[in-house]
Amino acid sequence: MTRSFAWRGSTWQRGATIKLSDNEAATPFVEAHVKLAEREAEHSSAIKSGYLGNGEEKEKPEPPAKTIADAEGAQQGEAQGEAQGQAPASGQPGGGTGGAGGGGKPLSAAAQRISRCARCGNVAEGGDLCPVCADERRERSRVCVVEHVPDLMAIERTGTFRGAYHVLHGRLSPIRGIGPENLNFAPLGERLAAGEISELILALSNDIEGEATCHYIRETLLSAFPQVKVSRIGFGLPSGATLNFADSATLKNALDSRRNF
Repeated sequence: MTRSFAWRGSTWQRGATIKLSDNEAATPFVEAHVKLAEREAEHSSAIKSGYLGNGEEKEKPEPPAKTIADAEGAQQGEAQGEAQGQAPASGQPGGGTGGAGGGGKPLSAAAQRISRCARCGNVAEGGDLCPVCADERRERSRVCVVEHVPDLMAIERTGTFRGAYHVLHGRLSPIRGIGPENLNFAPLGERLAAGEISELILALSNDIEGEATCHYIRETLLSAFPQVKVSRIGFGLPSGATLNFADSATLKNALDSRRNF
């Protein structure tokens, strides 16, 4: 029998010819890699035709909004790694947009089809407003402030919050050169001045930078609007956790966030 595969570098590829007679056995190493090459060739052919080997259609590309959110989530992780002493992906504050993590390519491809919501800073596709802001059924007077778009999506997945959002795209961090002018504070101030907000829920990180950002919002943005109720999400023990495995800071937050029963 004749099989048109050859070893090239680190894999078997189509090219030269391997001739094996019916009574001639290949070494286990050669035979295993020839079979692997045959499977890869069949799978590649199926992908090009639009179907997988099991008759199912190949997976559709992610929508641009999710692509942006995933890329921002990767950048958020890079920024957190930098804050913990790891090397940043690029020279820009907060992890950058073109680091080695590959976030730049999906951002560039999706940026042609999406934009930032003019009201809240969320990802908007095909218009000025994101799906949340465009939904007339949302309770727009209750606004949840988050750091990044993936944080917004995490809250949306719970299905328990029916208000609106405001995405800051980061948090205050003097060490990394991120000040109020680098965050999405101006549109939030405009929404407060327009009387759109009756309650502001701060869903920011439970660390020094998150605390600083919350204090800035309360002392600077909300100082002229005493009628606006401001609250912060509770922090404490995760569901199913036991007290003896929790650290002191987590227990303190759990006690501070207690409520009537």
